[in-house]
Amino acid sequence: MSQVETSQPRSAVLDVHSTNEPTPQLFHPALEPLLHSRTIRYQERVSCNCCAWPVYEILNDHNQLLYEINELDGCFMSQEAAVATDRHGTKVLHFQRKRHWDGCCFAPCKSIAVTDSGGELFGTVKHPQSWRGIFHVLDPAGSEIMRIANQRRSDSRGAQTFLISALNGEVIGRIVREGSRFCSYKLDFPDGLHLGAKATLLAVIKFIVMKMKGAPSSE
Repeated sequence: MSQVETSQPRSAVLDVHSTNEPTPQLFHPALEPLLHSRTIRYQERVSCNCCAWPVYEILNDHNQLLYEINELDGCFMSQEAAVATDRHGTKVLHFQRKRHWDGCCFAPCKSIAVTDSGGELFGTVKHPQSWRGIFHVLDPAGSEIMRIANQRRSDSRGAQTFLISALNGEVIGRIVREGSRFCSYKLDFPDGLHLGAKATLLAVIKFIVMKMKGAPSSE
């Protein structure tokens, strides 16, 4: 099976917080569309089955399906994971999360680790135990490389924009909730971002979706 180099030219902003990812590093070729995407849309697939676990789709800027994310946990299951597969059903990413249980199925999460299909760590997203929308993106060595913050002071089911910032405070990307669809977010990747960091940013949207599903509307 062929493999894909994940190295890309990096902007001056990203050089400020270069990661510990080996360069170049080889991963599953099915991740190449993610590597070359500047923008993706993360949305929940509409289902008529109220008992089905949610399925999320990752689309490119041409509205073409790149990956599906299937949740593997339920209200009464101990497993807390999700997998991303390509259009052929091949597993390409794994999301493992830890929850703080407070009697609610959608309690705030502490962290989500993102690995490839072989178990290689891409990175981790950490979120403080509060409902404020601040997320810390860490590289495989545990060093912070980006920070994401909600422009609004509190989370609600209205319009949302999350700013992706370098450690020097410069805004380098955005996550924006789109339209009236509850779980539909557009992610504009920072320029020159490598594959591992892009995959880890998907976990930020997973955090946002879980928080929004568990939070009462403030509108």
